[in-house]
Amino acid sequence: MNYKHILFVTDLEKDSQSVADRVNELLESCQDAKLSVVHIVLDSIIASGYEIMPLFNYADDEENIQENAKSLKAFLKATDLKADRSEVVSALSTAAGIGDYAKAHEVDLIVIGLHKKSGLLNSLLGNTASAVINSTVCDVLSVVISGAE
Repeated sequence: MNYKHILFVTDLEKDSQSVADRVNELLESCQDAKLSVVHIVLDSIIASGYEIMPLFNYADDEENIQENAKSLKAFLKATDLKADRSEVVSALSTAAGIGDYAKAHEVDLIVIGLHKKSGLLNSLLGNTASAVINSTVCDVLSVVISGAE
């Protein structure tokens, strides 16, 4: 399939290199594709009764986003990815943030790393890649990160 807009979602961890390598391979076969790279930062919230109130100071959040943007830029340089667009996005849910971004930017393929985990905590919480696969309307390539169990 010839994708037109590929979205690479990263957590900026060192093990994301294998996912970045896979994205570079995809770009070789989809030479006209646009690449966006996004790092989702979770908004900190606190719920009390029926109200949801921000737990953070906006200025502190902006500093956090800027720091993550620097890390994203360094990651792109280290992985040799040539992104048309890269940004840090805050969202209340990682999966929802990814889905919203993909929809708003007409993404037709999301590439995300998959850390295979087991145990009670994973059963209760699941993982971001699975949530993205189950909630988006575009294609999703989940790349199993080696060494993940």
